[in-house]
Order: sequence, then structure tokens, then C-alpha cells
Amino acid sequence: MACRLVVLDKCPGVCPVGIGEAIRCLLGKAVMKETREELQEACGADQLCSGLMGGLEGGIHAVRELWETLTQEAGDDPEKVFGTLLIDAKNAFNAANCTAGLWNARILWPRASTFLFNCYRGNAELFLRGTHRTTTISSREGWTQRDPMSMAGYAITILSLVRAFRDSGSGQTESETQSEASGSS
Repeated sequence: MACRLVVLDKCPGVCPVGIGEAIRCLLGKAVMKETREELQEACGADQLCSGLMGGLEGGIHAVRELWETLTQEAGDDPEKVFGTLLIDAKNAFNAANCTAGLWNARILWPRASTFLFNCYRGNAELFLRGTHRTTTISSREGWTQRDPMSMAGYAITILSLVRAFRDSGSGQTESETQSEASGSS
């Protein structure tokens, strides 16, 4: 399926941004409507951007309660000191590894994996025309913005990272553009 690329001037450098065709958006919405529950089941509460109703709001309330509980428990005891790491995943959609996402989808979200594969299997080519020559930029990473499947693709891409982080023993929440981790020292 076609995807047009436009260039954003990031001063310095440029960032290719994919824009999906209308038919791609329409088909993506149909696939999401049919398979959303399977994605939510695969991700569970580990991935809040998988479309859970009230997922992000629930994550915010959970972190607020965790913070208050840890503050009360710690008091003035230096042994119970805790901290929070806030990570801003700048331009996370463009930096995501689509190959890993497609592999995760094949295993965890099989009904939508073929559609995702057909949309994201090859490199997107961006042609920059200048006065003397044309330059080609090959975009291998990232999910197309405005694509109904992009949030789901991003969710399934980083799901294993979120679960590995959770299993490490730290408390954590995750949203589309930022991650927050809390833990004891």
C-alpha cells in the first residue's frame, strides 16, 4: 500500500513523515474495528495505548496513589528513599523498530499481522528534488502518522520492552509519548 513521505525541517536536519493514502486509512480502521479486542487482550494492562477505555487516566491515578503511598511510607527514613525517572520518548513513532513490531504482531496479534506486514514491510522512499540532482532517503523505521494502525503498531512494538521493565521489579506506567518509572533505591 502506498504511503507518501514529506519532509519536516527539524533545524538542524530533516525528519521524513509518512502520510498514508485514503484507502490505507479506511482499511486500517476496518482492521482495527475487527481486531481491537485481540490487541487489548494481548497487551492487557501492560500497554495503555492499545485502546483500553480509560487506560491512560487509570495509569495516572495509579501513579498518583503509588507516589502518595511511597511518600507516607518513607517519611524521614533515608533507607526508604524512592525516585521517579521520567523519559520523554521524542518522536517515538518515527524511531520505533517496525521489524520488531511486525514480529511481535505475528506472535501476539496474528489476525492483524498480515495487514501490518503489507503496510510496513518495505522501506519508504523519500525523494528530495534539488536544482542539480535528486536525493533519496530510505525510511526503514517508524509508524506512519495519521494511520489508524500506528498507535496499535507502536503498542505491540514496545510491549516486550514494557513487560521486561515491569518484570525487573520497578513500578512503571507507560503512555504514547512518555514513560515513567518509580522504584526504591
